[in-house]
Amino acid sequence: MARFTIIRGKRSPNWVLSLLASFPYDRNAEYPDQERAAMLNTVLQYAQEFRYKRRNAMQQLGVTHFFITTDSTITISTCNGVPQLTISLI
Repeated sequence: MARFTIIRGKRSPNWVLSLLASFPYDRNAEYPDQERAAMLNTVLQYAQEFRYKRRNAMQQLGVTHFFITTDSTITISTCNGVPQLTISLI
Protein backbone atom coordinates (compact mmCIF):
# COMPACT_ATOMS: atom_id res chain seq x y z
CA MET A 1 0.00 0.00 0.00
CA ALA A 2 1.15 3.53 -0.76
CA ARG A 3 0.62 6.76 1.15
CA PHE A 4 1.21 10.41 0.28
CA THR A 5 3.73 12.38 2.30
CA ILE A 6 4.12 16.11 1.87
CA ILE A 7 7.24 18.05 2.88
CA ARG A 8 7.26 21.82 2.79
CA GLY A 9 9.69 24.45 3.98
CA LYS A 10 9.55 26.54 7.14
CA ARG A 11 8.04 29.60 5.53
CA SER A 12 5.51 28.42 2.99
CA PRO A 13 4.01 30.78 0.42
CA ASN A 14 0.23 31.14 0.31
CA TRP A 15 -0.09 29.05 -2.85
CA VAL A 16 1.33 26.01 -1.01
CA LEU A 17 -1.39 26.21 1.60
CA SER A 18 -4.07 26.69 -1.08
CA LEU A 19 -2.76 23.72 -3.06
CA LEU A 20 -2.72 21.48 0.02
CA ALA A 21 -6.21 22.56 1.08
CA SER A 22 -7.63 21.44 -2.27
CA PHE A 23 -5.41 18.34 -2.71
CA PRO A 24 -7.26 15.78 -4.91
CA TYR A 25 -6.51 12.74 -2.69
CA ASP A 26 -6.92 11.89 0.98
CA ARG A 27 -3.44 12.17 2.48
CA ASN A 28 -4.20 9.75 5.32
CA ALA A 29 -5.60 6.95 3.15
CA GLU A 30 -3.56 4.08 1.78
CA TYR A 31 -3.68 3.31 -1.94
CA PRO A 32 -2.70 0.18 -3.93
CA ASP A 33 0.83 0.10 -5.34
CA GLN A 34 -0.44 -0.71 -8.84
CA GLU A 35 -2.03 2.74 -9.20
CA ARG A 36 1.11 4.68 -8.18
CA ALA A 37 2.06 6.03 -11.63
CA ALA A 38 -1.48 7.05 -12.52
CA MET A 39 -1.95 8.83 -9.20
CA LEU A 40 1.33 10.74 -9.50
CA ASN A 41 0.43 11.81 -13.05
CA THR A 42 -2.94 13.05 -11.80
CA VAL A 43 -1.30 15.03 -9.00
CA LEU A 44 1.29 16.46 -11.42
CA GLN A 45 -1.38 17.62 -13.87
CA TYR A 46 -3.41 19.09 -11.02
CA ALA A 47 -0.40 21.01 -9.69
CA GLN A 48 0.64 22.30 -13.12
CA GLU A 49 -2.85 23.63 -13.80
CA PHE A 50 -3.29 25.05 -10.29
CA ARG A 51 -3.99 28.79 -10.29
CA TYR A 52 -3.20 31.08 -7.39
CA LYS A 53 -3.49 34.80 -6.75
CA ARG A 54 -0.31 36.87 -6.63
CA ARG A 55 -0.29 40.68 -6.59
CA ASN A 56 -3.84 41.08 -7.91
CA ALA A 57 -3.25 38.66 -10.79
CA MET A 58 -3.94 34.96 -11.21
CA GLN A 59 -0.78 32.93 -11.84
CA GLN A 60 -0.57 29.36 -13.09
CA LEU A 61 1.80 27.18 -11.07
CA GLY A 62 3.06 25.28 -14.13
CA VAL A 63 4.26 28.54 -15.71
CA THR A 64 5.87 30.20 -12.69
CA HIS A 65 7.60 27.17 -11.10
CA PHE A 66 9.71 24.15 -12.08
CA PHE A 67 8.51 20.58 -11.55
CA ILE A 68 11.05 17.83 -10.91
CA THR A 69 9.55 14.34 -11.05
CA THR A 70 10.94 10.91 -10.25
CA ASP A 71 9.23 7.53 -9.92
CA SER A 72 7.69 8.36 -6.57
CA THR A 73 8.12 12.11 -5.92
CA ILE A 74 7.14 15.48 -7.34
CA THR A 75 9.19 18.49 -6.25
CA ILE A 76 7.94 22.00 -6.99
CA SER A 77 10.74 24.59 -7.07
CA THR A 78 10.96 28.30 -7.75
CA CYS A 79 12.66 29.62 -10.86
CA ASN A 80 15.84 30.00 -8.75
CA GLY A 81 15.81 26.30 -7.89
CA VAL A 82 14.64 26.60 -4.27
CA PRO A 83 12.34 23.65 -3.43
CA GLN A 84 9.00 24.81 -2.07
CA LEU A 85 7.01 21.58 -1.85
CA THR A 86 7.74 17.85 -2.19
CA ILE A 87 4.90 15.39 -2.69
CA SER A 88 5.91 11.75 -2.48
CA LEU A 89 4.03 8.49 -2.61
CA ILE A 90 5.62 5.95 -0.26
